[in-house]
Amino acid sequence: MRHTIDGVRALEASVRAASTAGDPAEGGGETAPDELTQLLVRLRVLEGVPFEYLVPDEELLPEESIRFFYLDRNWTDALVQGVLAVGAVSTRDRIDVAARWPGLRDELDEAEHDARAALTGAASVRGAAETVTGFLVRSRAISGWPGVQVRAYRRTGDEEAEDPLSGLEEMRLLRLQRLAPAILLALIDGIPDQVHLEEPRTGIQFGVDEGAGGAFTVALKNPATGERVRRGGRDVTADVPFRRGAPGLVAVEALARALLAADTGGVLGSSLGPAEYALQMLQLPYRQVFGEENVPAPLEDLLTVPERFSIIELTRVWREA
Repeated sequence: MRHTIDGVRALEASVRAASTAGDPAEGGGETAPDELTQLLVRLRVLEGVPFEYLVPDEELLPEESIRFFYLDRNWTDALVQGVLAVGAVSTRDRIDVAARWPGLRDELDEAEHDARAALTGAASVRGAAETVTGFLVRSRAISGWPGVQVRAYRRTGDEEAEDPLSGLEEMRLLRLQRLAPAILLALIDGIPDQVHLEEPRTGIQFGVDEGAGGAFTVALKNPATGERVRRGGRDVTADVPFRRGAPGLVAVEALARALLAADTGGVLGSSLGPAEYALQMLQLPYRQVFGEENVPAPLEDLLTVPERFSIIELTRVWREA
């Protein structure tokens, strides 16, 4: 917060310079220099705001939880106005700042869309401010995958049943930052219908699936397409055997035989070579979807159903993309 306050101390000079260009009541002159506008936009997306102001009590963000919220513009406007007051040292300064605040607020509303444009390379967007929404996540999934990806979507109405992302338009993120090793903050430019959290799409990893009761399984995959083999609407799976006396070590040969035994459709053929075995063990990045997938469900529904979306062990509910 200190660097923000120091940065806006130049407002006095900016306001005085702008006041010579015209009457602020009539919209004469520039409201603020671009550097100051960007500084205040960063403040609007809560950069520099102490974490205890965002989550005043630990019980509001327990372990393995996610919290969706709206960002109150009255609060952020008051925050910006408070910072602007630091640069106004005289009655004339305060009068000028108050007179120019409506124009400055409109500038901030437009510039807010591009809060992360420099990081993402996205094209500049202008227009009236959207409702800002967001969420806080506290989970081992965040510390375990520091590069977790977040995407927000709104529905456009053009949907195809076979494509889970059809009819969805990706929305801009105003901020995405880890505030602590296991805490992630995201601010979204608008009200999304779906929010996706995904493992980083880098590297190759092998693994098994954890089922009910602590059992582990491997889903059978078609070597030609890599897609999971399904029967009766469910994945065809094989139980994972472990070495005797070593429950944490997979019995590789026994698992290969279990996969062949589960392959009643003959997808794998008569044998399972090293390459085919590696394909069966391959784990694609996982994605957790918040929001209804087949029917429109705005974020208001998430905010009014806390028992469904508040306390979730994200490390166990990743759903394969």
